[in-house]
Amino acid sequence: MKQKAVILFSGGLDSALAAKLTEDIFDLSGVVFSTPFSRVKQEAFALAEKLSLKLRHIVFGEEYFELILNPKFGTGKGINPCLDCHIMMLKKAKEYADETGAEFIITGEVLSQRMMSQKSGDLLKAEKESALEGKIIRPLSGALLPPTEAEIRGLIKRKELLSVSGKSRKTQLALAAKYALSGFGTPAGGCVLTDKIFSKRIKDAVEHGELDLLRSRHLMTGRHFRLAKGSKLVVARKDSENTLLADNAGWLIRIIPSGAPGPEALLSDMRDIDQALSIMARYSKKTREFIIRSADGAEVVRKAEAADEESVRKYLV
Repeated sequence: MKQKAVILFSGGLDSALAAKLTEDIFDLSGVVFSTPFSRVKQEAFALAEKLSLKLRHIVFGEEYFELILNPKFGTGKGINPCLDCHIMMLKKAKEYADETGAEFIITGEVLSQRMMSQKSGDLLKAEKESALEGKIIRPLSGALLPPTEAEIRGLIKRKELLSVSGKSRKTQLALAAKYALSGFGTPAGGCVLTDKIFSKRIKDAVEHGELDLLRSRHLMTGRHFRLAKGSKLVVARKDSENTLLADNAGWLIRIIPSGAPGPEALLSDMRDIDQALSIMARYSKKTREFIIRSADGAEVVRKAEAADEESVRKYLV
C-alpha cells in the first residue's frame, strides 16, 4: 500500500508536474487555497480532476489580514509576505495531512524561482516554522536539496527527483509535453500583493481601518478614491464591476446612474457625497442624475455637475 501524501496544488504547471512525478509513489490528495485577494479558478479544479486528484479547498479569512499587517519574515517590494504566506499554507496542509493520515507534504516549489520564498535557506526555514522538517518533498528540485525523510526511508529515490532551479520554465514545459499536460495556469500575472497600485490600495485601507472581508473584495475592482473629508469611493469601470459592487455592497452606500446605463459606485459614508457625485458625473456619459441608496434600501435622487480631470486625479488611490 502506498504511503499517503498531501500536495499543495495551485492549478499551475509546477504543482501539476509535482503530482505527475509522485503519483505512482504516493497516494495523493491535494489542498488548494483562496485568500481575500485571490480566488481559486475553476481551471484548477478541472486540472485536478484530470489528474484524479482529490482536492480540499481551504479559504483564508480574517487571519490573512494579520499576516499582511505583521509578517514575521517581511515583505517584498509590494505588500507581499511571501514566506509567511507559504508557511501558513504549509501549516494548513499539515492539518489536513494529520486528518487524513498522510505523513508527507509535496510541493511544486522550484529552487530560486521566487526570491522571497524559494531560496534554499527559505525552504528550510519554512519546514522548521511549519513543524515539517524533513517531511516536505519537492520533486522538481529535490536532487539539489538535502535528503528528506521519505528518501532516507527509501520511499522515494534520488534518481526520481529533478534538479530544476531558477526562473526558466524550459524543463517544466518539456515535461508537460511528455505527460501531455494541458489546462494549467500561467504565472504571468503573479501575486496581486506584488502589484504597486494594489499595494497602495491595501496600505490606504489599513490607514483608515478598512481592511476587512467585505471591502477586500473591492480592492481589485474599479477606480478608487480617498475623498477630501476621508470617505472612500469605488467607481466601476465596466458592467461586470457594476455587478461585483452591487453583489458586495454590504453596509456601504450605493450610487447608481438614474435613467441611463453607466458606472455604479460604493461610498463608505455621506461626508463626501457632493464630491462623490461630481466624480460619478465625470465618468457618466449619459446622465447627471444619480440614485443614492443606503444599506436599508432608502433612496434619494440627486443631480451633479462633472468634476474636472485634475481634481479627480488628485484623490485617486
